[in-house]
Amino acid sequence: MKILITGDSLAYNRYSYDSEPRGEACLCGAGMGSWSFALRDHLMTSDPAFVYGDGIEFDCGGTDGLDNSSDVPFTAMLGGRIRTLYPNGDVSFELKTCGDRIVLYFQKRPDTCCVIDIFADGKLVAEGVDLTGNPARFAGYEPCSVCLPCDGSRETHSIRISVKSGEKLTVVGAGSVCHEVILNGVGGKDTKYFLENFEERIGAYRPDLTLLSLGANDRIRVAPAVMRRDLSELMSRIFEASPHGRVLLITPPASNLVDSPNEDRMPYVGLDTCRVYDRAAALAVSDMQKLGFSANVLLAREVFEGLPVERWRVDDIHMTREGNEFLLRAVCKRLGF
Repeated sequence: MKILITGDSLAYNRYSYDSEPRGEACLCGAGMGSWSFALRDHLMTSDPAFVYGDGIEFDCGGTDGLDNSSDVPFTAMLGGRIRTLYPNGDVSFELKTCGDRIVLYFQKRPDTCCVIDIFADGKLVAEGVDLTGNPARFAGYEPCSVCLPCDGSRETHSIRISVKSGEKLTVVGAGSVCHEVILNGVGGKDTKYFLENFEERIGAYRPDLTLLSLGANDRIRVAPAVMRRDLSELMSRIFEASPHGRVLLITPPASNLVDSPNEDRMPYVGLDTCRVYDRAAALAVSDMQKLGFSANVLLAREVFEGLPVERWRVDDIHMTREGNEFLLRAVCKRLGF
């Protein structure tokens, strides 16, 4: 399944993880623990056949972790439970899988031009896999997954990686279920931006599932009716590109002042105003449902309702680490993950 998580800064929410401003999700560390990054990791590690990189027995030297010197925090995925190898030719290991597919997870590297071929049970199943990292994407340590066919009648498989070039190879883990998760939120943007940049930000990926975190900037820039119109048009274009896909629209949490919850005092938006914009978002989703499309909405305001603001909000709107955990659970429940 190809899953796209996009939208404004709440789509990646680097706050509480990274003190440096990061204008896009791809400028953050790949191992950051915010809700969207954690959802990607949850889908990977909940695979019954998944094994962490540090749990695979390789026949070459290596070290636990990423072995990097980046100043971007959280560059290593899965809390560092990965393995960086220093191969001299081939790398071999055994894997137990479920079914007729093997999925290998890597992190690309900006410090070596790594190209590999992959063999499963003696057969070449992937050729010329380029694991060379682009420093402009996740500090050069971009996640990468490779889905490989295998003999489903066998429980254990012999994997051989032939390193064509490069001095380092970072293995995140392996499993049997292939989920490609694309994180490309952009801070400070509204729905109009994603309409104007649709092909680059959404259309080019043709996702099976799109998670849209939008509305925080719309509700301080445009009227509710305009946001509803823009959201309806955006979702219509998503379904035009992926007619059988699904969309989950995630509205922003409340951004009200604690002592004056119904007062609009920028950048704080009162609860009454939040509810009006939530209603507009829900109506946009209803527009899609009436056309027979698989669209749904998650109101983040309701996720945090009744919780002390200091537990889940770090500023006027962005979430604390605990807030990210609350939202992650709500998203997984809504999607059945």
